Amino acid sequence: MEHIIIGPECIGTGLCEFTDPDVFEVTDEGRSSVLVEGVPKDHRDKIEEAIRACPTHAIRLIQDPSSRSIAEVTEGSGRDER
Repeated sequence: MEHIIIGPECIGTGLCEFTDPDVFEVTDEGRSSVLVEGVPKDHRDKIEEAIRACPTHAIRLIQDPSSRSIAEVTEGSGRDER
């Protein structure tokens, strides 16, 4: 299963929320958050558009998050070091 991850690079521009408000939301803390579990099939195109639109490249899709910790993804540099 794929999951959407918002990395620490997020600066809360809101482009993701503008692109798909059913999936993304900018919190009061000024960072984007994901409102859904997994990647809903009917939102895939908009999610991919939000990934391309993000100016800091903070949004990523990952496969099988049980294979690595969420902290490893969100606290890392955004590159897979494996």
